[in-house]
Amino acid sequence: MAMMSPSFYKLLLGQTVSWFGTLIGRLALPFVVIYILKASALDIAWVRLAEMVPGALVGLFVGVWVDRLARRLILVVSDVARACLAFTVPLAIAFDHLTLLLVVVVAGLMSLFTVSFDVAYEAYLPELVPGRDLVTANRYLSAGGSVAEVMGFAVAGLLFESTGGAWTLSVDAMTYVLSAWSLLTIRATATTAPKTTQSRQTRVHWRTELVQGLTTLNADPQLVTLTAMGVLLGAYSGISSTVYMLLVSRGLGVAPGIQGILYAVGGLGALAAAALAGRTARHLGIRGTLIAVSWVGLMGTALLPLAAGPDWLVILFVLGQQIFGDGADTLYHIHATSLRQTLIENSQMGRVNSAWHVARSTAVVLGVVAGGLLAGDIGLRGTFWIAVGFRAAAALWAYRLRPCREVHV
Repeated sequence: MAMMSPSFYKLLLGQTVSWFGTLIGRLALPFVVIYILKASALDIAWVRLAEMVPGALVGLFVGVWVDRLARRLILVVSDVARACLAFTVPLAIAFDHLTLLLVVVVAGLMSLFTVSFDVAYEAYLPELVPGRDLVTANRYLSAGGSVAEVMGFAVAGLLFESTGGAWTLSVDAMTYVLSAWSLLTIRATATTAPKTTQSRQTRVHWRTELVQGLTTLNADPQLVTLTAMGVLLGAYSGISSTVYMLLVSRGLGVAPGIQGILYAVGGLGALAAAALAGRTARHLGIRGTLIAVSWVGLMGTALLPLAAGPDWLVILFVLGQQIFGDGADTLYHIHATSLRQTLIENSQMGRVNSAWHVARSTAVVLGVVAGGLLAGDIGLRGTFWIAVGFRAAAALWAYRLRPCREVHV
């Protein structure tokens, strides 16, 4: 097992705490819209669009900034901004001024800083961790995310049911403050060669840098395949996320507190998967792992629209979807992210990763629109089956990956 630097563990702490807050908000905000504002599927679609569209629009420019500016500073500023934004919804609830428009605006602004955080974080990690340890580092980060998922969803569901949305989203805001503090404590020098800060005379125009990132992404067949899979999975995510909580809450009649527990158990499945990441990489390789987990995730996802019968059986189906779906997604994220970080030069990491994020986010946006429109025509279950179809296409596309140079685990 590779020994990581103290700086990496501070990044791990910051990312885990930040993810904890993100997951609380991800569950609590839809609950606020569903239970307080009595939202429809189309209302949920508007919130999901607000979470994705602004980030997709500025994502490519964020990549240029990430490659020009100090990446740790971007992480800290993103956390502080998200903390301020997260506090606005509890204040609106407290003063009885909550509206769908406010939720949409807050979600949209949050998405801008979430994209900047995500792109900077993925680019910052190779500065702290040698390439040979990237799978291990991403495994630790995914394990931290899984712990955050277990705690975040459980806390969000129980807090919302017992105290309402205001207190739940206040906890969300505080986690971003703690994350920013942990990132500010990082002082060590990067383990890889630092980026060269260009002078005003030698720095190329930002449009040239943006095109360089897109060209690099398009030039590598492995990156093209990973991007295509990301687009298909993004379409699945957009459609499914629009109808998922409505299907579980209204279609299947599962209470918020029970949902929080079920999603927390899904986090345990993700944590177990993160622990297996090293073994799967050694035995199957990155390509084999990505193919295998794509099919496992597909089968796990299909359990949700199949759910029917008495309450205990419905809960069992949802639980199975959480365990197998989340576990497969965790393994996919670890290996796909590690492969991208291995293939991309550090000096272009921000731009290339942001191009990947924009492609995926665009697919999510289109999926959200489709999900909101389809739910009214073919119902929640039928819409979710269409999402499953996109996941099946991604599993088939995984076979286009070539055997690749492995990194140490």
